[in-house]
Amino acid sequence: MRSGSYDPRTRRGSGYCATVRVTNRTARRVAWRASVAAPGKVTSLWDAVGRDTGARLRVRGPAYAPTLAPRASTEFGFCADR
Repeated sequence: MRSGSYDPRTRRGSGYCATVRVTNRTARRVAWRASVAAPGKVTSLWDAVGRDTGARLRVRGPAYAPTLAPRASTEFGFCADR
């Protein structure tokens, strides 16, 4: 099973930035994806490829790191305006 955690790091004006950690808890390599609550409009995204679908940000691994090894973790980040 894959799991994740969300850590809003910085508030900036009327917005915020967050770091999200994604962990592969399975015994096999997986293509990783995540969906996180992201109130407001996402203005920047790094270390993932994704799209803002309203109140959620849906992402997947970038071309240079699309999969996670067993029990490995990765992080991506984003900023949004509220």
